[in-house]
Amino acid sequence: MSGERHQSLLLASCLLLVAVLVAPAQGSWIVSDDAAGAIQSPATAAVTVSGGPASMAPRAAPPAADAEAAALESMSNGKPMRWLVTYRVAADGGSSADDQTPQPEPSAAAAAPASDAASVAPAAAAARLRAQDGAKYRVLAPDGPAAAAGARLVQHYSHLPVSAVELPDAAALAALRAHPDVARVEPDRPNVLALQQSLPLINQPAAAAAGDAGAGCFVAVVDGVVDVTHPDLGSCATPGAPPPCRVALAKDFSSNGSSGPAADTSHGTNVASIVARTAPGSLILALNVLEANTQGSTIAWDSSLLAAVNWAVQAKSTGAYNVCAINLSITSNSGGFYPAACGDSAFEASFAAARAAGVLPVVASGNNARKDGLPSPACAPSAVSVGASFDAAASSRSWGPCTDAAPVPDGVACFSNGAPYLTMLAPGAFITAGGWSMAGTSQAAPHVAGAAAVLKAAVPAATAAQIVAALQGSGVKLSDPLNSVTTPRVNLAAAVTALQGGTFNPGAGDATPPTGAVQIQGGAATTPALDVTLTISGQDPGGSGVTSMCVMNEPPPAAPASACAPYVAFAQSKVWRLADGGDGPRTVGVFLRDAAGNTMAAPATATIQKVTQTTTLVINGGAQYTVTRAVTLTISAPGATPKTRMCVTSSAAVTTAGGCTSWSAYAQTKRVTLSASPQGPRTVTVFFWDPANGGTTRAPSPRDPPPASATIVLDTAAPVMQAASMAVTATPSGGGGMAVGFQQAATDAASGVASYVIVGRQAATAPSRCTGSYLTLARLAGLSGQTAAAPPSSPAGSPAGAAPQSVAFAGLKPASAYAFRVCAVDAAGNTAVGTTVQTKTSA
Repeated sequence: MSGERHQSLLLASCLLLVAVLVAPAQGSWIVSDDAAGAIQSPATAAVTVSGGPASMAPRAAPPAADAEAAALESMSNGKPMRWLVTYRVAADGGSSADDQTPQPEPSAAAAAPASDAASVAPAAAAARLRAQDGAKYRVLAPDGPAAAAGARLVQHYSHLPVSAVELPDAAALAALRAHPDVARVEPDRPNVLALQQSLPLINQPAAAAAGDAGAGCFVAVVDGVVDVTHPDLGSCATPGAPPPCRVALAKDFSSNGSSGPAADTSHGTNVASIVARTAPGSLILALNVLEANTQGSTIAWDSSLLAAVNWAVQAKSTGAYNVCAINLSITSNSGGFYPAACGDSAFEASFAAARAAGVLPVVASGNNARKDGLPSPACAPSAVSVGASFDAAASSRSWGPCTDAAPVPDGVACFSNGAPYLTMLAPGAFITAGGWSMAGTSQAAPHVAGAAAVLKAAVPAATAAQIVAALQGSGVKLSDPLNSVTTPRVNLAAAVTALQGGTFNPGAGDATPPTGAVQIQGGAATTPALDVTLTISGQDPGGSGVTSMCVMNEPPPAAPASACAPYVAFAQSKVWRLADGGDGPRTVGVFLRDAAGNTMAAPATATIQKVTQTTTLVINGGAQYTVTRAVTLTISAPGATPKTRMCVTSSAAVTTAGGCTSWSAYAQTKRVTLSASPQGPRTVTVFFWDPANGGTTRAPSPRDPPPASATIVLDTAAPVMQAASMAVTATPSGGGGMAVGFQQAATDAASGVASYVIVGRQAATAPSRCTGSYLTLARLAGLSGQTAAAPPSSPAGSPAGAAPQSVAFAGLKPASAYAFRVCAVDAAGNTAVGTTVQTKTSA
């Protein structure tokens, strides 16, 4: 984030409001925001789920690298953490809890394509809200497993299929994820401002001159505090003052009451002023979501942004304000970058609900100079993601992550995140508005939000898909030289003309359904895991464009499109869970729908074989014995992910993962040290746990890789040899010969005696050992020998009646002293000190 006014602010969460829901006779909910938290059963209206409103104390932001792992670690240390729960809601307004088909993409827009909902029938909308609330109650019911595990509702989003909950530990998380009404549970993440003139470039004056200024539309600016007194916003005495005041309402969602760093008005005022200038007939709803965390930074939590989105959707649905667009000039600082649209999130479910209500969510793509993917929430398929371009030539400019050597008009800014699925570009460097000159995708997004308001006001019946199609189809095509992706830059006057004339009306004359294909795991033949990634392609011969899709498991023959629910925004990549069960084929079907409402008559399908996960553990490359306690493990766990953890133990007392205490990141090799005792066979076991699968370290999920074991014999001691029992003799023979005889009486308790080594020399004393240089010299002198134990010695000791053995040596010097040492060697390779004998050869 960089610019003439460099900002390093983090967006934060709105005040965590908990709702009181009272069930009228017909079973719907009455929502009273700002109240102590209770959800009441539609049947009984009598049971409290939450203990009260959430704490207003600042929260610490988790490390950006892995928000889920950080949240789990905090909970393991006794600190409750906030999570976002997305619910399954079927297309007909009922819960999908009893369906056999998993529905990981719930959407309040289920009865219509997520991107195609100019208006939704009131009865259908009410049915969806009832379904959402019913699912929420079933999941968080006080007598349910989630509540019993300590789950507590902290924020109810009345018009979104999402809740914010506080969980005490991983067991509560597992209980939530196991509920059939829950599509996903994800940590509440922090977001950052997307900081980094423009109207003539996008042909805004021509549109305004034609009377297209967004009159009658409200744009919700989800950002920081807005200075309503600024002339760009009509010099309002207070929000909602008569014209020329442009700010109809200022609502604070922050838990700190806009105090401290959150009271900075620069960014919010700049963004709101860009909307106001782009759509001069529209009015602004200033929704502050900033708060200071415990480190003193200013952040916006996912839960706060969703609260503001929920409020805007509720305002639209109830008729309080004709909200046409929501602007979010924010981006996540955790969760990574997505090369394909991220349809598996609370933001996607919420943005789909916004589109279903007729509100277009516009989101900045972020300023990380990443050209291979977008962060959350811009990556959501139902978001209109916006990157930044230049509106004028400028000198070389360094932005921190990159440098634009010679910016030119309509050049894509190097800092602007990009991807093949980026929706739009708009001017974002430098933009002076509201008394501030700033640069970034934060400034690009409000140009598009304002443009959406102008288009909606010009054609009130236009759907979200038609507005986006008009913006994209009429836009100036710009190519980003850093990734060779071409994206349209907004051209407002042309977009209005196109929409009014139907040039880019997705429904005009299109009666042909789309076609498409789907692959599972990139076309792989088998999968050890039920959680897979689908790759989906779609074409629309009729020209209106593929806008939504529905995925189902095991589609029956000739399955109609109505058999699948819900329909969600089209995405080229989707995380999906195959049907449960044992090994065998799994088939996934995908229906595609275009902007004109045409749906495929039969689904595109793909099949993959589910095979049992086989985890393996190999010790020291498969060796049978080890003479040292330090060993190397080679571990294979198909289906393991970067989040998978493992615990290695050699304790015979640990038979389940619940008894394992030392968890670490999954690795394919690991060096471990066995305990000193007992000697003999030692079994090593490795347990696996992936927090994304919903289990805990005490009880891993069945979806986690199964444990693997391997055994090796630990033998660090040499065989035991008693001189009397060994009875070593040396008997000379004629011609310089010598026979060394002994009893095979050595014992070895761990690996057993495998052989005997005999070394000698021409001297009065035997070599000190049977190894090393002594063995080498003996071999050179022809005074070494080795014989296998016959019969083999039992690991428990010498067998009764130890067998005699004899080794003959020839060519020795006559009448000379020779000494020999006999050493037992065990199967692990340990060599005993041995026993000796001395004598002279014959004359």
